[in-house]
Amino acid sequence: MTAIELHRIRNILQDGRGIDNKRKTDTSVSAQMSLQDAESGYAIFVFREGKWVLEADLSQPGYEAVPPNLTGGFEGQVVKKISGVKQN
Repeated sequence: MTAIELHRIRNILQDGRGIDNKRKTDTSVSAQMSLQDAESGYAIFVFREGKWVLEADLSQPGYEAVPPNLTGGFEGQVVKKISGVKQN
C-alpha cells in the first residue's frame, strides 16, 4: 500500500501537479502557508520504523528539508513539508 502511495506521489510531482497537504497538527508557522506558494520549496517525508525518512527533497537553493514536527501516526504515513533556511 505504501509503495503504491509513493508511486502516486512521484507521478504527481513529475507531472508538475501540486499536493496541498496542510497539516493542522504541524504547529510550525510555515505549515500555514500554501505549499505550492512556498519560495523555499518542500520535501516529502515518510514515517518508517518510528522515524521520519526523507523521500524527496525539492528545496530551493539556500533551503533544506526539515522533518515534520509532528508524531507519525502510522507506518508509511507520507507528508509534504515546507523547506527551512539552510543551517551552515
